[in-house]
Amino acid sequence: ESTLMLVSVGAYTALVGVSQMVTILTSELYPTSVRSLGSSMGYLSNNLGNCVPPLLEMLLPTQDSHASLLVYASLALFNCYLSLHLPETNERRLYDTVDELVDEER
Repeated sequence: ESTLMLVSVGAYTALVGVSQMVTILTSELYPTSVRSLGSSMGYLSNNLGNCVPPLLEMLLPTQDSHASLLVYASLALFNCYLSLHLPETNERRLYDTVDELVDEER
């Protein structure tokens, strides 16, 4: 039981750290004109991530204990796929307004 408790505390600590990163990253990455929308979407995804697991535990069959693990593992793999295939922004200019982006694209 102590091992399970240590793993649970470690997982909770990681989740709290990631949820705090949403606040920091949205304020740094989004241009000023769309920062509120980007922050709102970050908070929405954070809150959905907190609400969905208890709902899944209620909806998934209780006799099949591997169903929830399969759902969570598939979501984690999907996030890994997205992080590998989304465009990199390192050393690229991040625009302050949408108009600057449109002007640059022309």
